Amino acid sequence: MNEQLHGIIEPVIDADAITFWEGVAARRLLVPTCLGCGTAFLPPLPCCPTCQSEMIEHVEAEGTGQLYSWVVMRRALDPAYADAVPYVVAAVELTERARIFSRLVNIDIDDPLALVAGMALRLVFVDINGRAMWAFEPAGSP
Repeated sequence: MNEQLHGIIEPVIDADAITFWEGVAARRLLVPTCLGCGTAFLPPLPCCPTCQSEMIEHVEAEGTGQLYSWVVMRRALDPAYADAVPYVVAAVELTERARIFSRLVNIDIDDPLALVAGMALRLVFVDINGRAMWAFEPAGSP
């Protein structure tokens, strides 16, 4: 899938996040996972938020998850997004149990039954200003 979305606010890529963002550039979602307790977490941090271990590996996500929560943006909070509204920003619980915020694509925003808590989602990558970015779509999308 190669859907074009409107602009992006450039992320701040620090030492803790560089592996994550290199993965995104390669169209892979790498989830930091604690080697001490097994907790998967996002965003990338210098240590595990559960046990504070600094032994972390990046595990490639299966690319599936569930819709945890969402908001439909019908007004642009930044002029760069004026042409993009309406769009959905979602909290997605990955199969790995980490949660990530994401745009939802390939969904009828005006259908009140299109968004249901717990619905199955799958990872896709979209291009934004020539840069790969993750998004999710309903698992049943063609």
